[in-house]
Amino acid sequence: MKTSVSKRKAYVGEEVDVEYKLYFNVSIRSYNLENIPANAGFWNEDFEMPRQPVIHSEIVNGVNYNVAVIRKTALFPTRAGKLTIEPITLTLETVVRAKRSRRNGFFDSFFDDPFNTRTVKKTVSSKPVTIEVKSPPQENKPADFSGAVGRYDFSVTLDKSNVKVNEAVSLKIKLSGTGNIKLIELPKPIIPPDMEQYEPKINSTIKRSGNKISGSKTAEYVLIPRLGGDFTIKPLSFSYFDPKDKKYVTLRSKALTVKVSGKGSAVSNPLSWATPSTARRSLCWAAISVL
Repeated sequence: MKTSVSKRKAYVGEEVDVEYKLYFNVSIRSYNLENIPANAGFWNEDFEMPRQPVIHSEIVNGVNYNVAVIRKTALFPTRAGKLTIEPITLTLETVVRAKRSRRNGFFDSFFDDPFNTRTVKKTVSSKPVTIEVKSPPQENKPADFSGAVGRYDFSVTLDKSNVKVNEAVSLKIKLSGTGNIKLIELPKPIIPPDMEQYEPKINSTIKRSGNKISGSKTAEYVLIPRLGGDFTIKPLSFSYFDPKDKKYVTLRSKALTVKVSGKGSAVSNPLSWATPSTARRSLCWAAISVL
């Protein structure tokens, strides 16, 4: 067993790809994974693996081996320092033949083998691997940097920009790219006071195929204008550190304007069904207390 890593030095939050490889030159009937490495100090995202391992050949110290990737995962360091990628252990059932014959494929059945064979159990483990992790640089770090490392795209959109008083508007903030999408915090919009807003609906989509963890994260806000007029939602910014170019990148959205037609009043009816239930209950108790 061998633990193969994409890099030995990384930044906090930077993806480190790990492959656990089995090298063999005998026929293998089955294997059992004895442990799942905890890998303290890392956030873990497992890649999708084929149902049957894909086999290729490698020469190690002059010996030709079949190689199967048993497990592939992306590790994102959560702190600086020397972190250890823990070993993996397999228990194998191998078939040893008394007479050399054509090599069978991985997990092939050997019950019909015309040669004398015997089954041998074998336990194999990889060695631990140490990764040196450092924090992104302090120099030129943007004020809004919150730890995102990778490469990203950023957008802020409205589903409509012309509405009537009390008509709902959807504001969507979307971040997509390669990196640890799950742990990233999206920037929060500054909403004009005469637009009622609700807690956002957060969705994440993670793609675990290919050679990098990628995906998107969205926050969708429902806004309800209570007065007519033009309302401006200020630009938002999102900053991340690009470990490949070793620099910070700041993405900025444009200001968005909502044109609201009709007359209304500021949010003055606290018992309106448009008001969140928690606020309604509090105001109701306050009214009862006064009475």
